[in-house]
Amino acid sequence: MTVATGVAITSIVLLSGCSLDGITGSDNTAPVMSARAPADGATEVAVNRLITATFNEAMDPASITATSFTVTQGGAAVVGTVTYAGNVATMTPQTNLAVNTLYTVTMTTAAMDLAGNRSLFNSWTFRTRNSSAVGPSPVNLGAAGQYVILAKSAVSTTGVTAVTGDIGLSPAAASYFTGFHRRSTPECFLDVQHGDRKDVRIRLCGSHAGKPDRIGP
Repeated sequence: MTVATGVAITSIVLLSGCSLDGITGSDNTAPVMSARAPADGATEVAVNRLITATFNEAMDPASITATSFTVTQGGAAVVGTVTYAGNVATMTPQTNLAVNTLYTVTMTTAAMDLAGNRSLFNSWTFRTRNSSAVGPSPVNLGAAGQYVILAKSAVSTTGVTAVTGDIGLSPAAASYFTGFHRRSTPECFLDVQHGDRKDVRIRLCGSHAGKPDRIGP
């Protein structure tokens, strides 16, 4: 009698260098916020400034939203637009912030990098300045304020030009007023024209030489 004996051989395949998700060297590190503006605890912040959060790596733009990146005041959300570009999330308030007011900025864990790793929860505060920012005081131009063009060396045109108002050219001679149709007039005047219009009359002599005398129709 012949007895057949079967031998089972088990093969074991070893996969080297593979993580549990099957991807070698996969990113499982949470993104870090490397900078924020205004800084945490900042004071005297301009009421019209943007609020930004910078990350140490590229983020998933779809995860940077008005829900994940917020600015609040006393629990009420500040209305604005959230954008993301170049590792920087930016919140642009719809209107100026209130003066001398404490605001809280929050980046939630809903913000993720390109590998799907969630950001750590980040929150900080800043306070706006006591008054709205104002520009420089108006400059009193004195007598120069009556001129629409005021030059010291030359005035010229190379195309169709409409001049409405006075033109001053001093100390240069009226001959440096170029590019317009000109014709001499008596009593030290020069009428400067463009096309058929007489735009301005310039005095050629006397203490006001080089300056406009009047506007013609």
